[in-house]
Parts: sequence; C-alpha cells; structure tokens
Amino acid sequence: MKSLDLKGRYTLLGVYNECSELLDSRLNKVNYGKGKNIKHVNYKVFKTIVMAYMRILLSSTVNGKINSLYNRFGDIYAVKAKAIRYNPMRWVFTKENGKVVRKQEKVDLNKTNGYVYFIFWNNPKIYRHYKLKLSRTWIKELLNNVFRGMDVLDVSLNKYGNNASPTYIHKIK
Repeated sequence: MKSLDLKGRYTLLGVYNECSELLDSRLNKVNYGKGKNIKHVNYKVFKTIVMAYMRILLSSTVNGKINSLYNRFGDIYAVKAKAIRYNPMRWVFTKENGKVVRKQEKVDLNKTNGYVYFIFWNNPKIYRHYKLKLSRTWIKELLNNVFRGMDVLDVSLNKYGNNASPTYIHKIK
C-alpha cells in the first residue's frame, strides 16, 4: 500500500492510489454512448462513492438490518451486550477557566437496562470478530431506534444460550 497513516493503517487515499490504474483500465473498456466515455475517476469522485456506500451501509445497519458484505467478508449488524464485568467509560470535554479540559466518566447504563449497544462485524473466519467504533451521531441514531422498540441480537449469552430467556430463544429460532 502506497499511503498509510502514522499508525500503519490503510487510508482512503492509499486505496485510491492502489486501484486507480485498475479503475481506469476497466473504464476504458466500457462504452457509454457517443461523447459519454469516462476515461478517469479522480479522487473526489472515488471518495464520494465510497462515503455514500458506507453511509447507506451504516444507516441500514443502525435501523436493524443485517448486511452481508460481498466476497465472503461476513455480516455487519447491531448487537447488545450486558455490561457485567465493567462499566464503559467515555470522554467528556468541558471548559474550565477558559481552557478545554478532557475528563473520563462512566456511561449511565440505567436507560438501557445495563446493556451496551454497538455495531458488530462477524467475519466468517473463526476467532475474528470486530466491534466497530462509531461516531456519536450513529450511536445516537442506534439508541433512538432501540428506545422506539427495535430489538437486536444479544451477544452477552454464552455459546449454548444458557443465560437466555425462553422468549429470546424462540425469537432466534
């Protein structure tokens, strides 16, 4: 990969640089009609397409749909987990004496009955499951849907469902 960030992660610009030649070669083969041939996709158009795809994917996931990714990359869906072992923390920014101060505080779980909600990527490879970090706007939208009555999968149950209620097991089957 040509362009990585300071921590060695892939960037959208790096992906564009890596696949721009492939995109251009495939676009040259496509004929759209008289005077409508596209010879090159610039970075701005590429970024717009990728961001629109991710926005549509996250929007449908937050609204309760299970999205299957192409090329056997797994599924993305919203889940909940019972916060038994720890209470999650969050950063709060406040102004004190004209300076911005960053403090950590515990998340109030009384509103969600002790559950933490997040987006989960279930990769088909064994032992590779990921919790996706979302921005506050997507988290707020997910919690608003939960408060309206949307039910999501509970991943705090163990493998055999020993901690599940009979109604929950009936929903899954």
